[in-house]
Amino acid sequence: PLPADRLNSPGHIDLFAAETGLFMAEIKYALFDRLSPIVAERITNEIDRRIVQSFKNNHFVFEDYKSNWAAVCGGSVGATLLYENLDIYMEVKPRIEKCMSNYLESIDDEGVTSEGSAYLQYGLSYYLIYNDLLKKETFGRIDNIKINKLIKSAQFLSDMNMSSDISYPYADGGGKQTYEVWFINYLKNNVYPELPAFYGNKVFSEKVSWAIRNFLMYEPVTKGLTENKTTFYEKFGVVVSRNDTYAIGVKAGHNQEEHNHNDVGSFCVVAKNKQVLCDLGQPLYTMESLKPENTDKVIERSSFGHNVPIIDGMPQRYGREYYGKMSMDANTVRVDFAKAYSTDINKLLRTFELNENEILLIDEFDENVKWQERFVTETEPKVVNGNINIDNIAIL
Repeated sequence: PLPADRLNSPGHIDLFAAETGLFMAEIKYALFDRLSPIVAERITNEIDRRIVQSFKNNHFVFEDYKSNWAAVCGGSVGATLLYENLDIYMEVKPRIEKCMSNYLESIDDEGVTSEGSAYLQYGLSYYLIYNDLLKKETFGRIDNIKINKLIKSAQFLSDMNMSSDISYPYADGGGKQTYEVWFINYLKNNVYPELPAFYGNKVFSEKVSWAIRNFLMYEPVTKGLTENKTTFYEKFGVVVSRNDTYAIGVKAGHNQEEHNHNDVGSFCVVAKNKQVLCDLGQPLYTMESLKPENTDKVIERSSFGHNVPIIDGMPQRYGREYYGKMSMDANTVRVDFAKAYSTDINKLLRTFELNENEILLIDEFDENVKWQERFVTETEPKVVNGNINIDNIAIL
């Protein structure tokens, strides 16, 4: 919770305040000769009061975060200053650059973030917006865009695609992932020209800076995947495999990741452009739902809302010490995740055999534990000829 002096304070810069400052700066810049002078003056004064002077005179928590907040808040403030006040920008530039550096630390050397693909787009978008403006302002002398980590992230986003509308929705990824047209085109034209065919299918955005760029950078984006493939990010512990019949995503990792869900060993299956077995993605954000101690009360974040077993009546627990290890060879994925539970269990090995038209799931565990399998679907299952049927996909 925020301290009392920050609640409803016009000088406090949080994520939405930082974005709004940038939105207003870009609206004024784009419509400079069409806005009423009194409106332009009001925008200038409010940006100066709420963003420029406030950032100059205060230190904000997002400056220390190593997550999308560093890029969204720091990038928005930095871009706003480039539009509005270059003198103060130069004064605080080291702090903005530290935000950008902190953000890049949240992405590993393979381009992966534990926050999920939706938040990778979110943070990376503001990193790109800020650095694109900085590059133009310095006539190309400062270029922090085409760096290896961003190239890797672009590839990672492509690898996470499971169908035309679904990116593997681990963490707070969300069931349906829409990518902004400008974002995909910018990556392809400025970061990674070899980016495979990708889904940039959102043109009308609620975020002003994204909507402007969707208009200015619009190009038809090829829909489709270049190839069926299996991608294994071993360090992070995630596999996405797709073929002509289905796609599957499997996750290991630990239970203190950014936007963590207690979901080690979980998986989702996509067929016919729909999640058959689901990861529900992002919950409704409230002060209560975001507290780690309330994880079990929030279905989207709890083990009860994921395709993982319940052991001795207990879900997985929150904390870095609760984890799983993933390995893969040929068409077989294994997750050893006994350590994801606080109950007394010595063996818990989940194996996926990925065949052309079927997935064989094998769970091995101690005989002395009480075991309950849990599968999550948004479609009411039906029993057909003794088999469970979900959207004409049989579970035997």
